[in-house]
Amino acid sequence: CGGSKPAASAAPVAPTAVPAEPKAPSAAQAPPPAPPAQSTPTVATANPPSNPAPAAPAAVPGGGGGPPPVRPFAYMRLTHDAIRHGLKELTDKAVAGDVSGAEATFGEIMAILEVHMKMEDLIFFPILNDLFDGVIAKELLGDEHLEDQKKTGALRKALADKEDVETVKRLAGEWAKSHEEHLEHEEKVMMPLTEKVAPTLELRGRAMNAILHADWDGFKSHQLGPVLKRIEASKPFGALKMIIQALQHSTTPAEYTSLIAIIKATLQQDNVSKLDGEGVLSDGTLPEHPAGWQELYGILGTFASKDPAAATKNLMTDARDQVLRESMAPSFTVFGSPTSVSEGYTEMPNAGDKICWHASFDKKEAWGHADHQERKMRKDQLGAMKATGVKGDMVEDMQGSYMGPLHHIEKQAPPAFSAQGLYSVVCVATATDPEAAKKLFEVVKGFGNDTSAIRFTVAPGGGDMPGADSEEALATVRWVECFLGRTDHEAHKGSDAFKEREAKVKEFAPEGYKAMEFANTCHFVGF
Repeated sequence: CGGSKPAASAAPVAPTAVPAEPKAPSAAQAPPPAPPAQSTPTVATANPPSNPAPAAPAAVPGGGGGPPPVRPFAYMRLTHDAIRHGLKELTDKAVAGDVSGAEATFGEIMAILEVHMKMEDLIFFPILNDLFDGVIAKELLGDEHLEDQKKTGALRKALADKEDVETVKRLAGEWAKSHEEHLEHEEKVMMPLTEKVAPTLELRGRAMNAILHADWDGFKSHQLGPVLKRIEASKPFGALKMIIQALQHSTTPAEYTSLIAIIKATLQQDNVSKLDGEGVLSDGTLPEHPAGWQELYGILGTFASKDPAAATKNLMTDARDQVLRESMAPSFTVFGSPTSVSEGYTEMPNAGDKICWHASFDKKEAWGHADHQERKMRKDQLGAMKATGVKGDMVEDMQGSYMGPLHHIEKQAPPAFSAQGLYSVVCVATATDPEAAKKLFEVVKGFGNDTSAIRFTVAPGGGDMPGADSEEALATVRWVECFLGRTDHEAHKGSDAFKEREAKVKEFAPEGYKAMEFANTCHFVGF
């Protein structure tokens, strides 16, 4: 949720001019009082540049001369053709009475389809819905996936039970026809939008990278090889080159290296040699994903609301929009309302009416950039959220929030993607003095190195909120860790590393630390 610049401070320096007049403080970015004494270092951009309103790329010069443009989303489109090839093979075998052969083909098609649908349902459909006014929902494409599953079950059972040839032939024909209609519907709706998802090749490649990582392991182990085999068998070399170029421009060098081994093991040697000769089997083009600790800028926000459910909905709406439309906003985590703390934690006082979130930026200037400050969805949702405040004053309702430098580490592989149902814990400790807080900060970073959480963030004392230069603020350290679910969190609490935390914190903060737990965290990432 974007933050407007408050009257309490000068606006941060931004690459683009920002209106000078003071505005209401933000939900996801609370108002800084004055420039901090220590500047936040600029780090490698976790999100590529993007525009508030994605636009289609310019036409290729020459109107057809030169090589065809690289299209990262060609992998999704040509996967459809691989599925079509499989559907024809399936129906041919069913018509010929080869039930065992039809069953084998059906299994391979389903291996491709299951990963493909996961890519669409988890990443591709949400991206298109968010950028293009709910187009997938309006066209009921997700509902078609559910309907397809019903028809799939009937055919699967008939094949497994080795039912009579006529039944298998009928069900295979019906399933193939229905699925072809679905593929055509998807292509009619989605393909014209793919080039408008983002304005540059790199951005579209990053979007496709996020789609691949909806099930990276399944993509590599169950989908890629069968898709390439069927494209090689049914399409000219140009299509084979196009699909592999799509992957080359949608992966990092390390990721693409792992795919090259699959490509070489799958394709005929003459095609491998041609691809190699044309440079298609060289390095992936995207920057490597950040590894280790990153220095970012962000908000660990708390907001006292009379209607936590409505305020959380405002945050969720804005979170999706922020990571898709702001080039320097890599992620946004909406914790929502806290649940009761479990054994092993001391509950943070006055947590009941609060909602919480974590909005990240690559650097401080990103917060003041026009892409953020002038984004329409941020303004709309901020106003709606502010109206639910207990005090009716954003600064007062956001007491206890932090805005400033953050140290963050992603602990999972493959890289994170947007997800719901995660389990998070937000912790706060106040050291005896600012010097002790600096030592505690390093201790807490050690927690991040040892945790089984999928991501961990720690905020040093101080920051840019009003009152951040007070003795208490300078002595307060905050941290957040996010787990895949409650079970993982419970396992983490049983570890020796967790059991030793309280004593380590009390060396610098005699009262230990307080916590809030969140059982249904939603995490959004951009591309």
